[in-house]
Amino acid sequence: MTLSTEHTGTAGANEPFDAGISPSSWDGGAAQDLPTVPIYPGEMRAKRHHLIPAFYLRRFVDGNGRLTRFDLRTNEARVLAVDNAAVETDFYTILTDDGPSDAIESRLAQIEGLAAEAMRNIDTRDGPLTDEDITGLANFVAVQLVRGRDFRDRINAVGDSVMKKITLLQSQNPDAVRKHVQETTGEYPSEEALDEILSWMRDGDYTLELHPNEAIRVMLAAGAELVQPLAEMRWHLLAVTDPVFLASDRPITMWAGDPTPPFYGVGLATADEISLPLDPQKCLVITPLDKSPSLGPAHAPVELNRRTIAGAYRYVFGPPADSLRARTSIGFEAT
Repeated sequence: MTLSTEHTGTAGANEPFDAGISPSSWDGGAAQDLPTVPIYPGEMRAKRHHLIPAFYLRRFVDGNGRLTRFDLRTNEARVLAVDNAAVETDFYTILTDDGPSDAIESRLAQIEGLAAEAMRNIDTRDGPLTDEDITGLANFVAVQLVRGRDFRDRINAVGDSVMKKITLLQSQNPDAVRKHVQETTGEYPSEEALDEILSWMRDGDYTLELHPNEAIRVMLAAGAELVQPLAEMRWHLLAVTDPVFLASDRPITMWAGDPTPPFYGVGLATADEISLPLDPQKCLVITPLDKSPSLGPAHAPVELNRRTIAGAYRYVFGPPADSLRARTSIGFEAT
């Protein structure tokens, strides 16, 4: 293994960090209003949305263009086309007064384009990463941290939990609930109807989810805050001879060498290393300015794969099925 290149991010330190896609441009400006690009009759819009970009997954196919997806929940491996991997229908579709819009999917494609160019530069050019490379990659890492199913599920779970607690507290005041029902429906609820409502509020036997527009607004606003801090960190490219690195449905992993304070978790402010496999032979490791990668040549591939597997939401992507299954097992045994 070699430490091929290293770059201390400076893009954006003295001028707006955008290269065409800045935090303020891809989070909808003030992070309050989503772009409203309607689809008119006869127009086609993209409905199949890649939660992991197709260009990125293609970097992990074998010599025959095959991608294997290993399901960590069912322990099953499946060979499939990249176009059918990590896809959900209308995941980024927003609803406008004029109908559904795929403006967000188009905007994500712009970010992916810059990242794809940066990765091609890494593939074909010797020497350190440039500010332009970091621009593309920092935007990619930031948006990838928040664009997936895992982030959507987490914010929905938080919202669901908070609202159920609020509703439970509200149920302790039947008079206030009765008044609210009367004001919103125009009818005075009977004691039986009120008891049913209060029972529903207390049982919590329901699930709340954010409206898709709000979920996407939160996604973009959260990701926009991450771009500049990422760009100002140290970026290292680890290269190996054998094709060993795996990808996952949550390809960005964060690791802290020292225990984090209670209730903090591991994030940009506490991580010692942030890793992103680029292909089976290359992996980016991002560190704070005062740190370097902690891994020696003998342990880096196994440890980085272990982090990728442990950080996956459900799926790991890589070589043909038997090899991927074996490598996934090795990764778990290393924990």
